[in-house]
Amino acid sequence: MCGRLALSTPPRWLAAWVAAHLDEPETAGGLAPRPMGRPGELVPVVLAEEDRRVLRAAWWGLPRTGPGQGSSRRLINARAETLLERPTFRPLMAEGRCLVLADAFFEWTGPSGTRRPLRVQRSDGTPLALAGLACPRPEGLAVAVVTVAAGPDLASIHDRMPVPLAPADWPRWLAPVP
Repeated sequence: MCGRLALSTPPRWLAAWVAAHLDEPETAGGLAPRPMGRPGELVPVVLAEEDRRVLRAAWWGLPRTGPGQGSSRRLINARAETLLERPTFRPLMAEGRCLVLADAFFEWTGPSGTRRPLRVQRSDGTPLALAGLACPRPEGLAVAVVTVAAGPDLASIHDRMPVPLAPADWPRWLAPVP
């Protein structure tokens, strides 16, 4: 599963790339370049707010909810196949869809004890816009990356992968569901 994200593209460039308003006060300083960002850190997300897109920072990892969910572990990934079944994700499918922006994500390969990260990125160097689900929390916006079964290029590395969205798919993913 996607457990690390790389970011080196400046927030202003990302905002221009996705045609989003840069939410300066909330984003400034929160999206510093990082070669291997971890869950629990801030990541850039794009949300549809009224009639425009907004780029802001979100904490990577949704808190677990429901009975018996006392774990401090956060949900960093959400399986696309069960989004409408899981009580944590079902309401976010209607109003919490977002894009999670990154230059690359990492998957680990090799035998236990000697595993090494493998960087996955676009061949043309363009950032990735990954399907995500965002939820406002008291500590700030929280987000999980939506995953699917790995495609042929990644199946030998890991069985799951984040859902990359093409620019033509952004409006449909970001549109609220009635």
